[in-house]
Amino acid sequence: MSVASAESHPATRPAIAAPSDVRGVAWSDPRDNYNTGAIVPAHLSVTDSPERAEEVARTMAARYRAVGANVVRLGINPATVADAKWWPSYERAIRTLAREGLGVMLCAWEQSPDVHSHGRDHHNGRFGQGTVETYAAMWKSVHAQFRDEPGVIAYELLNEPFGYRGKREAYVRDMRQLIDAIGKRNGKFILVGGIGYSDDVRAIAGDFPEPDIWFAWHVYPNWFGGESGDALFTRERYAREIAETLKGVESRTVITEFGCWGSDEYRYDIASDQNTGLNAQRHVAYLHGVADACVKLKLGSIYWYADARASGTHRTYDLLRDTGEPFDLDKLAEVHRAWRIPKP
Repeated sequence: MSVASAESHPATRPAIAAPSDVRGVAWSDPRDNYNTGAIVPAHLSVTDSPERAEEVARTMAARYRAVGANVVRLGINPATVADAKWWPSYERAIRTLAREGLGVMLCAWEQSPDVHSHGRDHHNGRFGQGTVETYAAMWKSVHAQFRDEPGVIAYELLNEPFGYRGKREAYVRDMRQLIDAIGKRNGKFILVGGIGYSDDVRAIAGDFPEPDIWFAWHVYPNWFGGESGDALFTRERYAREIAETLKGVESRTVITEFGCWGSDEYRYDIASDQNTGLNAQRHVAYLHGVADACVKLKLGSIYWYADARASGTHRTYDLLRDTGEPFDLDKLAEVHRAWRIPKP
């Protein structure tokens, strides 16, 4: 399935009116979206002109539509928006995705060194080298630029706010400051992440009753202790844990990150216990369980990530190769099942 030269589709906003409508992929920075400087998604360069960024974005839009996605999640931080040379090109890429018929979800990452080079020791789970004030100014500026762009459908205020564990009141106060900075939303949705690694949504559900405020939730194979010691969860266990964790907030929640490894050793077309090796069994059970939960609970979801870091034997989370071809059709089929769509 080659999509690099796919024809451009008419620019229409996807019909996304509820969290359950979201079928997304993340277009992320190969270094990770945690950065002290600008975030630059894969296949783009900080030196790209707006015209070049538009060209790349058209290619990516074709790839993402071809695998059934209707939303693209992109990272920003204050350094990205303040970069006078890079931001106009990134803005052009964002508008291009939107006008190619995809919904764009912008998400703020804390401005800190990338995880892969530095680990999380330099992260605070809040705003990193920024402050709530600098992030409020960023969101105000971003909304001023995209207020009238209907294809930019949502703002996710802060990715994985683990620095607020046990500090719900402070978290709610800071998120309200960001929401106030955005002001009149003009039809856009706001996503507030669950406290922690965007995993505790129920703790804040009562603090954000507005119907146009949704909740962002993450789930990975190691959630719920699924990769602790010799633990081996079944797909049923993963599905049950998800249902229990989101009980009462399912209709307002989007899984803005889920993902798992892929390689020839991971067989997503067969049961987890038919796979060889503990890691393969865990990841297969996880993806099957996530898909089961998404179907039963009618959850919208975004796969992390579309394409960014694959190399060698591809023991990464990538869904697509650099060419736009799927790495693993069986894994993609499970993502489609989570999205509740047939294979495109």
